[in-house]
Amino acid sequence: MKRRATTSRKRKYTPQDAAALFLLDCEARRLAPSTILWYRSKLTRFTTWLAAQDIGTIDAVDALAMRRYLATLTDTTIQHQHNCGRTPRRFFRFLVGEGVIDQAPTIAQPKLPRVVLPALTEAQVRTVLRACDERDRAIVLTILDSGVRASELAALTVEDVDLATGTVTVRKGKGSKTRITFVGARTRKAITHYLSDRQPRPHEPLFPSKATGLALTLSGIVQIMRRLRDESGVEVLTAHALRRTFAITALRGGMDIHVLARLMGHADTQVLWRYLDILEDDLREAHASARPVDRLK
Repeated sequence: MKRRATTSRKRKYTPQDAAALFLLDCEARRLAPSTILWYRSKLTRFTTWLAAQDIGTIDAVDALAMRRYLATLTDTTIQHQHNCGRTPRRFFRFLVGEGVIDQAPTIAQPKLPRVVLPALTEAQVRTVLRACDERDRAIVLTILDSGVRASELAALTVEDVDLATGTVTVRKGKGSKTRITFVGARTRKAITHYLSDRQPRPHEPLFPSKATGLALTLSGIVQIMRRLRDESGVEVLTAHALRRTFAITALRGGMDIHVLARLMGHADTQVLWRYLDILEDDLREAHASARPVDRLK
């Protein structure tokens, strides 16, 4: 008597179950809570839309469905639409790797316009510093001199900054990675002057909130920058604009782009190449000064 051949059937995942699996993996890999929150938000919107379209299994999502979904994001900017498309791409890439689906659908994202990101001029930096009290001056100079992110600045403790050497230990960087960066003599002097009246303990926040005495929150830093922007009249001022100014100043000063990436906590140099666009005028002036052919005799 012949046995009936049996074949194992691959489990069909609903979009919600597939999203839960992806988020569980993110938590297992200890991604930053803010990153997981971003993924959860975008996938909730995506899976809700799939349910409304009666798409009950994740393997039924094809390129046409993705185009239709991205078309629903017309209430957002092109940049936000582009970012929303990145989450499903990573999501489907994960599902392929886990064997949940055989092939990821093609996701056609809108082409981003070339944007020159704002940075501060030396004159603008001086104007901002004139509007600062001791704490805010130390904050502005620390970001401008070290290139730390606002969230990283908020997490700094007193012992994270070696005022003798200028070494800054970033213990809660992007992806929960630890790295070091540095500040110069002028910034160290500003921090020392700010700390002289407080005499804090090593484990206490370097920049506490004036209202609570606890570490500044990200929203607290945003409020500081908004107030300084209003008082100084420098409209481009944000914590990220200061970080960007650090990057551009470093590149203009001849810093190697790979070294800069390490100081800023980037996994690679890709994100820094866009800063080079801002240096186009510098390159033009350098070429005009050198005049390789014009100097031929």
